[in-house]
Amino acid sequence: MSIENLLDSKRSIIKKFALAIVPSVIAVFTSIYSVPADSVGVVQRFGKYERTVGPGLNFKIPFFVETASDVPIHRIFVEEFGFRTTNTKEGKSDYESGKEFRGEYLSLTGDLNMTNAESSVQFKIKDPVAYLFNVQDPVELLRKAHLSAARGVIGNGSVDEAIMLKRAEYSAECKKKVQEDMDAHYSGIEIVDVNFQSINPPSRVQQSFNAVNNAIQQKETRTNEARQEFNKDVPKAKGEGQRIISQASAYALDTISKAQADVARFSQLYEAYSQSPELTARRMYLENMSELFPTIGHKNIVQQEGVENGLFLKLDLGNEKGAEK
Repeated sequence: MSIENLLDSKRSIIKKFALAIVPSVIAVFTSIYSVPADSVGVVQRFGKYERTVGPGLNFKIPFFVETASDVPIHRIFVEEFGFRTTNTKEGKSDYESGKEFRGEYLSLTGDLNMTNAESSVQFKIKDPVAYLFNVQDPVELLRKAHLSAARGVIGNGSVDEAIMLKRAEYSAECKKKVQEDMDAHYSGIEIVDVNFQSINPPSRVQQSFNAVNNAIQQKETRTNEARQEFNKDVPKAKGEGQRIISQASAYALDTISKAQADVARFSQLYEAYSQSPELTARRMYLENMSELFPTIGHKNIVQQEGVENGLFLKLDLGNEKGAEK
């Protein structure tokens, strides 16, 4: 056998080996795939849905007869409207907002005022099959549904309600409307939360609006302070008034009791006087003198028949020297 024939034989063996190995390698690589932990795998056979598999290592028919798509059903996605949050080189979030988002945040209120509304929608995929096959672009559908719902709820109220009073109510109502729209299109999307991060008047009137808002807040602050003082002073005044009323009631009861006692004593004296007037008068005289006499400093006693030789007795009970003539 010549060298050329030997080389041709080796080439033929290598070619046959390659024809046998390469399809096997392709079959292995196209039949084994891994699904992330937060996802499920949707397997298609010739483009038609076949089955859904869980996370981990899975197998499918090789040579691209079956293909698999990973759908992260346990991940929360966020769509932003009127602004964008991007990651900088340092890994920090960078907030961007400007005229390029004017079509997203500009809304008209029910009282014909313009507002700049910045909002975000958090959602997750609840049905991976519906998410992949029912709508061509589910995220774009969600963005249009949210813009329609947001402008609808803002347009039904006044500018004050949108900016200050009903932001939480608007978020809840908008979430309900967007979910209804997603379900109507069988998009496979579940709305987790809708948040109106800011609703402000246009920049041209922002300063004036802030001044009015500050005045309203100052009014509320002063009102709360006045109410606090009222709640502190009024109970105190009521307590003081109740104390005075209690004292007056006690004084009235005491006075009435004393008056009733005096009436009872006078009645007894009158009854005794009716039976023995002279004796009762003398007893009353002596009782009154026993109360009055100690209060008198100098005491002069004159004989009832008159003064003898122009003299009279002087009794000074408060003087240690005694009586004088």
